[in-house]
Amino acid sequence: MLRPEAESMEREEEAVEETLTLGEQRLGAVVAALKGSGARRVLDLGCAPFHLLASEGSVHTDRDHGWHMRMLTKLCEADAGLLLATSHTTVQTTAPESIESGTS
Repeated sequence: MLRPEAESMEREEEAVEETLTLGEQRLGAVVAALKGSGARRVLDLGCAPFHLLASEGSVHTDRDHGWHMRMLTKLCEADAGLLLATSHTTVQTTAPESIESGTS
């Protein structure tokens, strides 16, 4: 049986050693690269926000627009001082109610 201090240290070490998912690692890398560039906002980079989602070997054209918007939201949440999330909505163009809610 470990002493309380040793148990506490062991729990701290386990917390530090938690494995990040690949997605979390990518988000961290993107935020670090943006900060390292000196950019204060996406416009400073000279690109559209969707360009941020290209990654090594892929531009994710196989993903739908909703996926891209969710990923951009996560990037913005990772550092609200660097990137600003904007609201968005999906409109079903064949449904008058949806069109009305998306344009009002």
